[in-house]
Amino acid sequence: MGRLKDLETAAKIKLALMTNPHVGGLDIGVDTVNGIVMVSGAVQDRNRKNLAEEIARAYGGIDIKKNDIEVLGEAA
Repeated sequence: MGRLKDLETAAKIKLALMTNPHVGGLDIGVDTVNGIVMVSGAVQDRNRKNLAEEIARAYGGIDIKKNDIEVLGEAA
């Protein structure tokens, strides 16, 4: 049952990211393992990165443990 819940959470977050016109959800991956959400990918600016994390928190709860979204154009 835990894996099904993880898949459901990831799907809700991914749909929310894809339907938000400010994020670019196709470029962001979502993985959920044991209730812990991880997001990755690339966005154009820091505001979009923060918005993507806010959306993931809103749909997945507070267990956002890893935000590996890269901001394009920024030095690593």
